[in-house]
Amino acid sequence: MVCAPIPPSGYFPHKWGKEIFLILLTLFLFTTTANAQDLPRIVSPEADGTALTIYPKNLALITETRTLNLPLGKSTIVFEGVNERMIPTSVLLRQFSGLTIERNFDAELLSKANLFERSIGETVTLTRTDKSSGIVRRVRGEIISAKNGVVFDIGGKLETYQCSGLSEATMFDNIPEGLNNIPELSIDVDTTVSGPRELVISYLADGFSWAADYRLDLTSEKTAKFNAWLTFKNETAQSFKNTQTSVVAGSLNRSWQTKSPEKQSNHLAANCWPRQSSLTPLPVTEYTGYRDEVMVTASKLYADVGLELAVTAPPAPALMDAAAPAPPEQEDLSEYKLYRIPEPINVASYQTKQIRFINEPEVEVEQVYTFEESWRSLLNPDQPLRPAIQETRLDNSKDGKLAKPLPSGTYRVMSRTKEGKPHIQGEDSIDNRAVDLPVEIKTNISHNVQMQTRITIAGDGVVIGKSNWNDIKVLEKVEHIFTNAHNIPMTVEFKATGLPQFQYKYSTENGVSRNGQILSGYYGAPYKVLDPSITPDVDEATPTWTFTLPANSTKILSYKAERI
Repeated sequence: MVCAPIPPSGYFPHKWGKEIFLILLTLFLFTTTANAQDLPRIVSPEADGTALTIYPKNLALITETRTLNLPLGKSTIVFEGVNERMIPTSVLLRQFSGLTIERNFDAELLSKANLFERSIGETVTLTRTDKSSGIVRRVRGEIISAKNGVVFDIGGKLETYQCSGLSEATMFDNIPEGLNNIPELSIDVDTTVSGPRELVISYLADGFSWAADYRLDLTSEKTAKFNAWLTFKNETAQSFKNTQTSVVAGSLNRSWQTKSPEKQSNHLAANCWPRQSSLTPLPVTEYTGYRDEVMVTASKLYADVGLELAVTAPPAPALMDAAAPAPPEQEDLSEYKLYRIPEPINVASYQTKQIRFINEPEVEVEQVYTFEESWRSLLNPDQPLRPAIQETRLDNSKDGKLAKPLPSGTYRVMSRTKEGKPHIQGEDSIDNRAVDLPVEIKTNISHNVQMQTRITIAGDGVVIGKSNWNDIKVLEKVEHIFTNAHNIPMTVEFKATGLPQFQYKYSTENGVSRNGQILSGYYGAPYKVLDPSITPDVDEATPTWTFTLPANSTKILSYKAERI
């Protein structure tokens, strides 16, 4: 932006002085603008080298190295082929001697709809082929509208796009200004040192994501084979070849404003009737290719109205390279873990790629059936049977066989049938886990290991409805009955979590009624456990019991609970 000084009021002594000043100011701004537009353009068609770092939460850092021959003074550097999901405010130009004046990111890519919308008033060539006779006819027409379907002026008559009933193609004489077949970043600079220079630009882009995928193959009740993959997705149109790639694990705090510019998706519709009659109920929407290409699953539907549909199926994403690279190297990066893939890899556009980063032939695991009782209600002392949650617990202690930080991801536990065929036990998503933190994988709900709770209240046992909830002080007896229908013993863990709750009622007597209505609610109070029949685990803030439940048997855990 160019600023010119504005003289103070009363500065012009002559009556024409102000008008002359405004004319000169206009000429100055026009000349300055023209000079800015006429800057020499130094175009870099592609990067010499690229590095890709993928972060959590849909974010990546792209660093490109490019070699350009820069002139002395002002010029416009054009970086072609940057990622279309670039976040323009994050661009950083490094290893540059001079001053950055202005930056522009042009990512409105060439498409059928954009091409017609930017060509209103232009004359194009329409090529029409009669399928029955094979006769090809070319006519010239002016595009006069492209908002709700394209309208041509052909020899003084108005015709709409692809409504002639013939196979139709449109040829443009040139590409409208402002449309590119690839996105580009342009930077106006004032260079102080001329000659060949190796420049580095880095920027953030969305459209990238990654997660860890873990697989535990159980080899016995206590051991498993453990493999883990870094699974990352490139959901942009840019492909990366021989690229140094890293991923960063951790919880990244992001601003909602840090995102690529939103692009309006324009669709080109042919608003006409396939048989040149308004009696046909099916409107025709945009399709690609010529009408002699047929999609089998939809050909009958469109044949009924005289049309055929062309669809090109996208290629299936490749999950693994034929030759897998060496495992990524882990580095500490403040509160994050950086996994650097040691060899350059290829990441195609719209591809999901996996790189294995853990391969442990044997780790220690434990199968545990868990219950949690929150004592959430005394209104129904006889609780129904509750199934256990089966967990596979992975030993990731610092003295164990694994002893590695585990990024957040999906854990899948596999076992094998008697015939040796693989069987999935279940899967669970777990957040980042440092070494020595528990890794408890919930795999399924077991109906072979169940629990039922019975509660006896001290005193008259009928306190529901009283206004003073303090009347309940002692739960005379709490019983948890565990059953195991398996033919082998199982390890059970039971936690008494939360606070017991008691129903009470407001009344007009205690002065807490509202408009004379009797209201109900819940109160909770902390309780302590007395005289348990099974010794609880030590060093647990929450009362916890871990014990072995024999095969085809029942075991009862009983205790008193007194309000503190």
